[in-house]
Amino acid sequence: MNNEIFSIDPKTEEETTMNEVNFLYETLKKKMKNFLDTASDMEITDTGEFRKLKEKRDNFKNQLMLLQKKCNELTEEKLRISSVITEVTQMTDQKQKLDLKKYKKQKRTHSEQEPTPYHNTICCICDSNCHENCCAAMSGDHCKECDHHYTSHVHMRVKWVKKEQLVDVLDMEQLKLIEKASTDIDSKNQLLQSLNATVDKYEKEIASKQTEIKDLIIQMKDICSDFNYAKEIDLSMKILQERIEAEQVKKNTELVGLIHITLEYFKTLKSFVDQLGFSLTKTQKKTENENIFHHQWMSEYSTKRQTMLLDEEWYIQMLIQFIYFPKEQFSYFLLQKCYLIKIHIQSNIKIKNKRTRKISFLE
Repeated sequence: MNNEIFSIDPKTEEETTMNEVNFLYETLKKKMKNFLDTASDMEITDTGEFRKLKEKRDNFKNQLMLLQKKCNELTEEKLRISSVITEVTQMTDQKQKLDLKKYKKQKRTHSEQEPTPYHNTICCICDSNCHENCCAAMSGDHCKECDHHYTSHVHMRVKWVKKEQLVDVLDMEQLKLIEKASTDIDSKNQLLQSLNATVDKYEKEIASKQTEIKDLIIQMKDICSDFNYAKEIDLSMKILQERIEAEQVKKNTELVGLIHITLEYFKTLKSFVDQLGFSLTKTQKKTENENIFHHQWMSEYSTKRQTMLLDEEWYIQMLIQFIYFPKEQFSYFLLQKCYLIKIHIQSNIKIKNKRTRKISFLE
């Protein structure tokens, strides 16, 4: 309806128009009554609560974003750990190959004594055959061939023979590579320890963040139980699912597995919201039942009051209904109604003996 209705003159307008106006007017009255009834059932809420709700919801969205960010950091650290483990494995294999090559074959010449059928003058210091088949090798106190003192020479039926052989010697270049590889592996292992400590730290922070988000959800539900807080979580889960699909196309199996772990964190929150919503639905159902009973009582009371039929039987029936109303749904409002009915019966209606016993029982 609009203000044009007030420009209509009932005396001059056609009957059809007036019928339509009357119908619209009655419709408006019903709508206004429903509106006022609904408003009367609502609890008074301080407008400051809406500001608190807005602040908490902004904080809720921010915490979800921080949770996602922390999960991304955790994923990056786990990828780094995987990469370092691969590097350490490769470096260990390479070091093992270097270990096999740390010795090399080298030709070495050495002197051995071989027997002869004749005497020889040989030097014990320089392995020199100073004079074969002869004992005259000295010139004074020193040898003419090697210049060593005569005391270092012997006369025997042997002579020195030069021989070559291959021997294993340390390859110093390989040894340097092995030492470097060992140092690099130790460094990588230290890095792994640091990364694992970071992962443990991030996982604890994520668990703490989940608890903080759950507390926020409960606080917001206390202010506005009808709002669907799961939508924000659904959005985060949708983004993660899209990332999984994109990485699956790239066949990045490892990253897909890590994103699935992140997705589980948000599924846990979603499950918490769903369970909380189910619990609140039960509470809301109790309130709805109470409101229905309230409207029923008011409707019957109004009708009987108008028709002057407020008899004792009706009051007693209503009292019985209130008394046997489910205890978990028996609010202060119902208790107040019950008390008023009881007072009305005792004050204004003469009750017969039979009914007196019923009231005494209800008391």
